[in-house]
Amino acid sequence: VPVLVELKSEGVFEVTYRPATPGVYFILLNLLGTPINKQPFKALCTDFEIPLVSWFPLSLNLPNLKGKPLMALFGLGISGGIHIKKPVLFVAKFSDTTGEAVVLPNVTAQITNPKGAPVQVTVLPTKTPGAHLIQYNPLSSGTYSVSLLTGSTTLTPSPISV
Repeated sequence: VPVLVELKSEGVFEVTYRPATPGVYFILLNLLGTPINKQPFKALCTDFEIPLVSWFPLSLNLPNLKGKPLMALFGLGISGGIHIKKPVLFVAKFSDTTGEAVVLPNVTAQITNPKGAPVQVTVLPTKTPGAHLIQYNPLSSGTYSVSLLTGSTTLTPSPISV
């Protein structure tokens, strides 16, 4: 994939790329020939707009919020129409009603398949405060149930059917 690297300011670079086909890409970055830590970075590239499922109010009492806490879910892994036997992703983004990011500790996801059995889930870090990338691999067709948690607290309106 062609890559454009542009120096924006001292020590800050902008990396731009445009894949020809949709898919999951792994990004490897080097600085002066030395790989940058914590890579590769994983990116989902699509040829369409990723659908927003909805904003949901959260029933959490969090200190120092300017507004009420919200959760946004978007991506193919939560909006339905997923393909079996291929990893799917979705994003859970937490903010308040003023638009400020809400960083929740220990965000996890629990997903069950149509028979109620647990599905392996990976919560991947993002560089966006309050955002979490969730990946799972649906192995059979049917309705999956998705629950998001912070610590042991289930976030409403979990579970969500996909």
